[in-house]
Amino acid sequence: MISGYLQSLLYQSVQRYNILPLTSVCSQACIFCSHYFNPPEVESFKPGHLPEDMVNDLLDYLDSERPVVIGESSTRIEEGEPLLHPRWREILSEVRQRYPETLIKITTSGVLLNQEKISWLEKLKPLRLCISVNLLEPELRRRYLGDSEPEKFPGILEELAESGLELEGSLVMLPGITGFQEIARTLDFLDELDNFKLVRLFKPGYTDYAPKKLQEMLKADSSSLESFIAELNSRLDIPLIYESVDITDLIPEVTGVIKDSPAEAAGIRAGDVLQKIDGDEPFSRVDAFQRFQDLLQQKSPFAVSLKREKREIEIEVTAAQTEDDCLTGSGSDYCGLVMSYDFSPGHFQALKSRIAGAEAERILLVTARGAAGRFGPVLERLRVSTQSELMLAAVRPDYFGGSIDCAGLLVVRDIIGEVKKARQEFEPGLVILPELPFDKRGLDLLGERVTEIEEELSLPIMTI
Repeated sequence: MISGYLQSLLYQSVQRYNILPLTSVCSQACIFCSHYFNPPEVESFKPGHLPEDMVNDLLDYLDSERPVVIGESSTRIEEGEPLLHPRWREILSEVRQRYPETLIKITTSGVLLNQEKISWLEKLKPLRLCISVNLLEPELRRRYLGDSEPEKFPGILEELAESGLELEGSLVMLPGITGFQEIARTLDFLDELDNFKLVRLFKPGYTDYAPKKLQEMLKADSSSLESFIAELNSRLDIPLIYESVDITDLIPEVTGVIKDSPAEAAGIRAGDVLQKIDGDEPFSRVDAFQRFQDLLQQKSPFAVSLKREKREIEIEVTAAQTEDDCLTGSGSDYCGLVMSYDFSPGHFQALKSRIAGAEAERILLVTARGAAGRFGPVLERLRVSTQSELMLAAVRPDYFGGSIDCAGLLVVRDIIGEVKKARQEFEPGLVILPELPFDKRGLDLLGERVTEIEEELSLPIMTI
């Protein structure tokens, strides 16, 4: 049975994030899985395979203007392997029938794929497979991913590369277990395959609730990882995105460029800074990427001013003209730019509006520890544009601890403790919190209400 609250989370997943949950069942047992070792008071859900009639009802609430995402999670529902759902073909066929032009993005381990299934998926294009590669060496896959037939996996990747599907890869890097050489070998293998557009790299995460031995195995030095990735980016053709990078500015620098894309055809390179796009100076990396992509969709040439080392360069960008290239009506959302995510102008404007409309002159902005670096330049711009006295409090996730530093895992008691520390030097009239730690009822992962912060601190609060 699916409870009323779980049902509301399912609809929230679809309506807010365009994520269609199919199952929480997984065929692997990854050593770094975030669902292990949660204390019993943490509220998360494993509904198993969703009934097909419920999935079909959820389809009504998808946004055809955004990619339909399958195999990921952004709520308290634990994601699983979508190809384990007994009716996955029927469900995907229904998605394509209802939304014939919408890109479908499926995150999968890939281990259940074969030539017949790959050929079947090709008929559903535009479709992108995001393959959780993680490890290539068979014995490492067997031991640390729980892959029962690891010898087959390289062949599956090669069959995928020969298909007409768009492919992305992802790796949770485990240098403490495999060393850097195995990571490089895996990425070299992907670099040699066609169709893989980019690879996302993640630093392994763990909480204080994980066994001490496992914590030691998953530890990874951030500076060593960044140096290693920079060296790989300099010699590989496939762009690498380090999702755990510490961003401290909003400079729209290009991390990489996808092969056979409009960005590559225009001559843009990794390391270029996009100073103006169609005459407008972008606010951030996010803004630059979105402007570039939106202009490509209009199919008209546009100018880009960029800085390459010490040179100022003017280029013209033109939309691709072949069916398989970026943004040609095939449903792809690739523009060719690979950039780190920093701060969206929409989020900035929302913050600016809330601050400008607040009666308090002194405002404390709360963010997660992992976002503190990129929030620095945002704070300075907010001070200039609102003339308000602002301070930033970066919250440590003391409840979960370990290497976790994302907003979604903060709890009420973490926030209260950090605001108390901040008040020793800054007495705010208002506290603005991120909404990510709280569900639609205003509860954190421990079932504590956001309003408890207001009551404990005797301060007005606002979430955004």
